[in-house]
Amino acid sequence: MPPTPTSFWPSCRTRVRRHLREHLASMNQMLIAHPPVAEFVAESITPLTTCTDGTPNYLLRGQFTLRGITREIEFPILAATADGQRLTAQGVLDLDRTQFGSVYGSGRFFRFLGKHIVNDHIHLHIKLHADLRP
Repeated sequence: MPPTPTSFWPSCRTRVRRHLREHLASMNQMLIAHPPVAEFVAESITPLTTCTDGTPNYLLRGQFTLRGITREIEFPILAATADGQRLTAQGVLDLDRTQFGSVYGSGRFFRFLGKHIVNDHIHLHIKLHADLRP
């Protein structure tokens, strides 16, 4: 007797989820098992003079560490405060994962990948809320 959907799919999903987690934690992917975090340390923020309402108004520069590799990066952010007490900032950080040692499936490092090619670009959408000091 073949398995029913209710008996087959939960165990299948568990196995697939476990396999995916192990695969993503491997050396080939983002190495999330060690170290398990990425870090950005802001070093400077510069006002953008050409901004208009609703567009990025600052350029944020700093050191970004991923997989134990640190690179200097910069990206535009939109920062504002509505009440003078809380700051909200958001931006999009675009990274090339190969610069941080993740080359699995990269067309720049491997040939003949066909449909197995993995995009080298990572887009992180960042939103920050902070209380301003008096």
